[in-house]
Amino acid sequence: MWLILFLFLVIVPLEARAEYDTIDEIAQAYAVETCGECHDKIHGEWLASAHAHSVANSVGILRTFIEERLQNGKEVDRSQLMRCMECHAPHLAHASESLIREVVRLVLAAAGGRDETAREEAKRSLDRLNINCIVCHNIVAILEKDLHGPPEQEVYYGPAGKASPAHGTERTTALGSYLFCGQCHRVHTPPDGEIIFCSSLYESYQDAYRGQGGAETCQDCHIRKGQRGHRMPGGSDPDLLREGIDLAVEAVGVKLQPGKWVPTAFVNVHLTNKAGHRTPDG
Repeated sequence: MWLILFLFLVIVPLEARAEYDTIDEIAQAYAVETCGECHDKIHGEWLASAHAHSVANSVGILRTFIEERLQNGKEVDRSQLMRCMECHAPHLAHASESLIREVVRLVLAAAGGRDETAREEAKRSLDRLNINCIVCHNIVAILEKDLHGPPEQEVYYGPAGKASPAHGTERTTALGSYLFCGQCHRVHTPPDGEIIFCSSLYESYQDAYRGQGGAETCQDCHIRKGQRGHRMPGGSDPDLLREGIDLAVEAVGVKLQPGKWVPTAFVNVHLTNKAGHRTPDG
């Protein structure tokens, strides 16, 4: 019996079976403040990104999802909530059911409560759950897990793979591929086959851009151009919008009736999408 228990503990690490009961616990376990000690510029860019607020800034759509489940008599347990959080906060896969219930309560409070103070407090709590360095450079860094296995603990994957005294490193080309972004910016299909239509950028990129001969990747436009870095701006960024959409306006003043001046204008607005996917999305 002792031998079986020993082998079980060796083969199945304790960390892999850990569950977090509070937001404090899971936020501390996946904290990335220390990353800024060596990667100050990158960390600063990330802090200004939408990824750094992937849950708090999405409480509206998350609330809609939760309320739709509740109205259909479904319990919003971990398997249900992870249909959203697999992208918005994938480390919640290691949350206990009690913490999942707390996250559900906070989402409903942040998006629909009448008390503004309570809404802001709930939002601040949820803002501690986000897409951060650990998520991208470890949790979802391996694209072909069936072939290569899951990421190693305490190992951070990146395009350079330079050795670090702070943690293990591994070189990978995955983070530079559009396939990496497609893990989340797509129509999501959980194992039971349900279709979660939250984003279709990846499908649009593949069909309307790459299918027509486009060669640039997500990283080319959202990271490399203009040295945008880990801020990775999207549709809310004015500079990126100016690059992605052409705007032409024609305005003509006219008399509405013969012999009588009625100040009137006919305005024609022409928008041309130059982005590598449909705009807007979501």
